[in-house]
Formats: sequence, C-alpha cells, structure tokens
Amino acid sequence: MKNLKKNFCKVSILTISACTLFACSSGDDSKNQPPVQVTKTNVSGIIEKGPFVQGSKVTLYELESNLSQTGKSFKTQTSSDLGVFQFDSPIQLNSQYVELETSGYFYNEVKGNLSTSQITLNALSDVTNRNSVNVNLITHLEYGRVKRLVQNGQNFAAAKSQAEKELLACFAITDEISQPENISVKDNNKGSAILLAISCIMLYDKSEAQFTEFISKFSTDFADNGMIDASTILDEITVGKKNIHPSEIINRMKEFYAEKGTTIECDDFSKYIDFNGDGVIDENDQEEDTTPSEMTEETYLTTEEAVQSAITGIYAQLASFETYQLALEAVRLGKIDGNQYGIDLKYTSDNTIYKAWGLAYAAIARANAMLKVLRENDNYDIAPYVAEITALRSFVYYNLAVLWGNVPMPTGEEGMLDVVPQKNQREVLQYALTTLQEVLPKFANVYPSETSKYHFDAICARVLLAELSLTLNNVSDAKSHLQTIGQAGSVDFPINVSSMGSDVSYAFANAIQNGDWYSVYTPDYFNLLTDEANGNKDGLADAYFSSSSYYGIWAALKRLGATQCEEYELLLPIPQQELSFNLYITQNPGY
Repeated sequence: MKNLKKNFCKVSILTISACTLFACSSGDDSKNQPPVQVTKTNVSGIIEKGPFVQGSKVTLYELESNLSQTGKSFKTQTSSDLGVFQFDSPIQLNSQYVELETSGYFYNEVKGNLSTSQITLNALSDVTNRNSVNVNLITHLEYGRVKRLVQNGQNFAAAKSQAEKELLACFAITDEISQPENISVKDNNKGSAILLAISCIMLYDKSEAQFTEFISKFSTDFADNGMIDASTILDEITVGKKNIHPSEIINRMKEFYAEKGTTIECDDFSKYIDFNGDGVIDENDQEEDTTPSEMTEETYLTTEEAVQSAITGIYAQLASFETYQLALEAVRLGKIDGNQYGIDLKYTSDNTIYKAWGLAYAAIARANAMLKVLRENDNYDIAPYVAEITALRSFVYYNLAVLWGNVPMPTGEEGMLDVVPQKNQREVLQYALTTLQEVLPKFANVYPSETSKYHFDAICARVLLAELSLTLNNVSDAKSHLQTIGQAGSVDFPINVSSMGSDVSYAFANAIQNGDWYSVYTPDYFNLLTDEANGNKDGLADAYFSSSSYYGIWAALKRLGATQCEEYELLLPIPQQELSFNLYITQNPGY
C-alpha cells in the first residue's frame, strides 16, 4: 500500500425512502370539525424567516383532533433558495389537522447574509379547504398557544384566531391579519409587513443559536396565557423595536430577491413597530437614523471561531449530498436495488435525484456567500479558510459534472444560482481544477488537533486535483499530484470512527448505515487512482468495482469506459423541478 499522510472523510449510504411527498391546507373557521379523511394533490408552500435555502427539511405530521400526532408523517425538502416546497403525489390523510416542522438555513434579513446555522419553524393548519401552507415566524410563535387552547377544549379555528390576535398584541399591533399560513414576506401587503416587523424585532442582534433560544422562551411563555410575562423577554423585544431599521432591511430584501431573479416590493413595515416602546404604535414612533455596526456585512465572520463554525454548515450539506450521490451511483452500478430504495434513475422527478441536486447547490451557495464576505475581512488570516471553502466547492462541482454533465456554475459573482445557465461539463471541471490549484499553497492547519484531520486539507485537495486531472485526461498532472501525496508520510486513517459523534465539523463522518462506515478518500482508493495515472489498467475496472470504497467508482468506470449501461445513462436526468424553475437549463439526452 502506498503511503498517505492522513485521513479523509467518511460517508455512507443511508436508507432512502421514496415516499416523501405530502399535502396540506387550512380551513374552516365556523366550528370544530372531527377528524375527516382528506386527499390532496399538487400542494405547495413557502418557508420563511427570511427565505429558507434549497434543501431545507419539511416534515408533515398528521394530527388527532386534540392536535396530538397520529404517528403518520411525510417528508420533503425545499426546491429553491426562496423557501419553496411542493408535493405532487396525491396522498390521503385520516385527519384534516396537520403540523409542519421545517428545519434549515435561511436568509437573515437583519444582517443581510445567509444564516450560519439552522433553525426550526413549525405551523399548524386545518387542511380541509386549502392546497398550500406557508411556514413562518408567526405560525411558529402561535404554535404552542394554539395547542394549549385546543387541549383546553377550544375548537381549532377559534384557537387559531385568538392566538393570532394575542400574538400581535405582544408587539402593540392592533390590526388583524389573514391566517398566517397565507402570508409571505414578499406579498407587499399588510400581512407581509407585520410578518417582517415581528421577524426583525425578534432576530435583532442575535446569532441563530440565540434566536432559537429566544423564540423557544417566547413561545413557552406565550402559550400559557397569551401574554409575555417574563421581563427579560419583554426587554429583548423592546431593544429590538428601538433598533430595527426597516428602510435598510427592505433594501436588502429587494437585493436578495433580485439576485434570485425575482422583483418584489416590500410594504413599509415601520408602521407596525413601536419604536419608542411605550406600548402604542402612533405618530410618536420614528425610525432611528443610525444603523448599528452589527447590521453590516463587514462585521459578519469577524472572528476565526465564527468562520470555523460557519464552515460546518457546508460540511452538513455535503454530508447529505454525498448520502444521496452514493445512493444514486450504487443503483447505477447495480450494488443496490433501486426499487427497494424507491429510486428510479429514468424518472426526471425522482426524489433522490432532486435532493442530491438541491443539496449540492445549497452547499455551493453557502460557499460563495462565505467567500464573498471573507475576502473583505482583514481581522485575521483568511487564506486557510478561503482555501478550504474553495476546495469544498470544487469537490461539489466535480461531482455535479460527473453526475449530470453540463450544469449551472454559480461563482458568487452573479449572486444567483437558480437562473445561471448551464456550462459545458469540461468548463465546469476546468473551473473546479483552476480555482483549487490557486488556493493549494494557502492550506494551513488552523483547527484543533483532534478535529483537524476531519477537515478537507491540502492532501484531500491533491486527491481531488488528481481526480479532476484524470477526468480532463491530464494524466501527467494527476500522476504528479498523487506522487506528492505518496511522499508525504505514513498512513493515518481514522478506521474506527464509531466514536466520532455527529458533529458536522467532522466533515462527512456523521453519515452512517448499519454500523458500517465507507470512506470517501481511502488508501485503497488512492492506490487505484495511482494505478490509473500510471497506466496500469489491466483489471483496474474490476478492482475499482470490487474495492472497499463506495465513493469514486462510478466516475472511475466512466473514465475507463467500463460502464455497463446505455450511453445516455452515463448522465442522470436533470430534476424536472429544476427545469420548471430555471428556463436556462435543458434536459440531458435520453430523458
């Protein structure tokens, strides 16, 4: 076995469920309704704090009439960076009452950047007469109060109406709103203005972790009697009211949606903010002229601890992407039965294909956003972090090109991935290689020793450069990179990874199935790459196929011309959902 310096990343194929489509709606305000069967089709919705990014998780739970869960649930993910989710398959519910639980990264409208960690938002709805349910901060804050009122004997419609009025009163808002499941921040009406006002007040001057803690405390207090009694929570709300700057937030929202290819108008939500904190919204409430420094983009990721924490978000998305990628490749290779896992590689709306695509681009969007901010930061040496993030982005681009061929290639300059046109496969691969070569000298060990070996480092980068070079038929370059690695030292792989835990800073190492771990970059895989670069190809295809590694087999067999499939099957179909959303993309031949 040739020598390698250290580890790389671990990942596995998780069991994928094919049936993750569901439907939802909300409804009748007249009287309490006993559970009834409801069938829904083509249901959609939007998740917003700001908008949740593509790949955010959505779970629907069927509820009893007392709003306890029946045990029946459905799962899906958002399909764009605007928080959109949709379920096309008809499903039947035994109750019209549902709970939606959503989790993901989101656009922070107060700071004007993507969140550095995930949050969870909930919504309750009666789905009798609706085909869409939006999830937002109002649906989340009323959630516990509605459950308490229903469990105390009130009917669902009345409980919703009461909770919504009580919630607005907590912010000195006397207007009424439509059901919050109908509201989106981009609607440019009273409901969207009120939602933005409450969202910004609650989020002011908080990290995502602090925000999660704050809305949890608020919800618990509010659920009891429809009021906020804790002085600490009231003080936080007052601080938010006094320091929010609606005019600047509106400008940031318009810019964000413009980058996503959508033009919006935002109603001035300052008229729903009690700036002076006197409990009444009137002519005495005026927006302050100064903008706190913490609102500016320049103060984002100002410490190394902050950027290290933010990078874990990319790893989390990559871990999920790799799970779906390896499942897709295992089906194509015949290593697992697609029917058993609900995967149909000829079906353009296959859920696993759709999720792999979405998670890949969510990781790229996050990487681009971080790179943009880091390059304007002079508080510390950003070079090692720029190198790591760039390498992770190149890793995603390489695998996107292997799976789909010609794909969109957002670089961060456009600010928009959903409407970026396809680039030629070779151009995508060359961009991934060139940008990775540029940052290769900048890698440095900036992590604690116990976690550094789980991060994508210079050794990982050279393996990726070798993969890219082989795919581009630059065999001598691949050989040079692999020789450099082979001279670096002894093998030190974390073979026993069962004690790693689920910390996403451990790269892909948090994905596991049945207690077995599969490496991304292993000594075995390194040796096979080296044989390929050296031209030792006798029996190499069989060696790749029967190797202990799961990652890289499909790409290697394609390079060697040893795949056993129709020519069009060398590429996956581009998800139909993406084709519907992005008019600049054309489907791969054969689908």
